[in-house]
Amino acid sequence: MKLTITECNFFANGKDWIFKLKDEDNSTFYILAHDFYKALNLKSPLNKNHLDNYNNGTVIRAEIKEFGGKKVVIAIL
Repeated sequence: MKLTITECNFFANGKDWIFKLKDEDNSTFYILAHDFYKALNLKSPLNKNHLDNYNNGTVIRAEIKEFGGKKVVIAIL
C-alpha cells in the first residue's frame, strides 16, 4: 500500500505514534512507538535511517494490519 506521511511526532507529546500517514482515499494510518511492536512480538518497521530521513510528504510502500480499530504499519516495503 502506498502511503504519504502527513505528521511527525518524534518527541511523544502524549501520542502513541511516530508518524501519521494517509492513503489516496484519505484514510489514516500510523507508525507507532517501538514499545507497541515489542509488546506484540513484532519488529518495529522503523530503523535509524527512516527516523533521520522521513518527513511530511515522504511517500512509502507499507504493509498494514489493524489493531483495535487503528490501521498500523507493520512493515515498510
